[in-house]
Amino acid sequence: MAGEITLSNTAILMDLSITSGAVDIRVEDVPLFDPAAPISASQTLDTQFSINQAFHPGENTMTFRVRFTPSSDPVVNPSLNVAIGAYTGASWPSIGESRPLVSDFKIRPASTPDGGHLLEVKEHHSEQEALRAGELVHISGDGTPASWNTYRLIFKVDLPLPEFAWQQGQSLSATPDTEQSLAAEYQRLFHVLAQKDRELYRQALWPFLRNMAAAQGLDTESYAAMSLDPVLGPESDYDPVPYSAAGSHVELFGEGRLAALVPIPLKFRHREWDDEATLFIYFWKDQTGQWQIIH
Repeated sequence: MAGEITLSNTAILMDLSITSGAVDIRVEDVPLFDPAAPISASQTLDTQFSINQAFHPGENTMTFRVRFTPSSDPVVNPSLNVAIGAYTGASWPSIGESRPLVSDFKIRPASTPDGGHLLEVKEHHSEQEALRAGELVHISGDGTPASWNTYRLIFKVDLPLPEFAWQQGQSLSATPDTEQSLAAEYQRLFHVLAQKDRELYRQALWPFLRNMAAAQGLDTESYAAMSLDPVLGPESDYDPVPYSAAGSHVELFGEGRLAALVPIPLKFRHREWDDEATLFIYFWKDQTGQWQIIH
C-alpha cells in the first residue's frame, strides 16, 4: 500500500526521446520545464528524469504538446518516445533499460495514401501498485505533424506525496495589476537570492524546498544542499544576473491558479562556463490575498 512505500528510494521515472521536434510537458497544467522554451531537438535528444515533484496523490492530468519539423537528412525520422513507470530500488535504471512501465508511447509522422502526413500513435499501458495510467487521448490540434497537437494522459498515483496547496488558491487574471504585483514579488525574491546566503535563501524558498524535498523522500536541508546550494550557495561559481523583468509577461498555469513572469527573471550565470541557470518559481495567491511561492 502507499503508506508502506518509502519515497527516499522510489521514483516516477520518465524516459524521453525526441527527434526533429519540440514538446511541452505539463502535469495539472504546470510545465515540467521552462515555460518559455519547450524541449526541442533537430536531431535526437534522449534524457531521463524523476517527476515525483510534479504529482500529487490521486488523479493527475499530464499533457504532451508536440510538433515536428521535417528534416533534410533522410536518416532522421521525427518522433516522440515517452516511457513512464514507478521504480523502487537502490539505484535508478538507465535510459531504455527494462523496468516496469505504466505508459509507453510513440508519436511520429506517417504518410497517407494521398501524399499527405498525419500523426501516428503507438502505445502500451499497464498497471503498477503505485501508478496507473489511462489511454493517450488527442485533445487539440489538427493531427498534422507541423502544427501543435496536444495529448492527455490521466495518471492515478498511489504514493505518499505532498498535496498541492496552490490548488486551493484564488483564480487569477493576467491583468496589468497582476503583472505589476508579480514583478514586485520576483524582485524581492531576487534581492534575497542574490546575497547567496544559505539561511536567507532557505527561509525565502521554504515552501518550495519543503515540497520538493518531500516528493523525493528527503529532509529539506539535504534537498537544499544537493540541488540549490551549487547555484545559490556562497561557494558556488554562479553569479546573479542583474534583475530585469523587461521583456517578461505574466502567464497563468495550474488552470489559472499559478502565475509566473515568462521568461522568469531569476537567472544566475556561471563565471567560467558562461552558461545560465534559471530558477523556475511560480506564485499563487492564498484566500487572504497574499502571494505564496511554489515551484
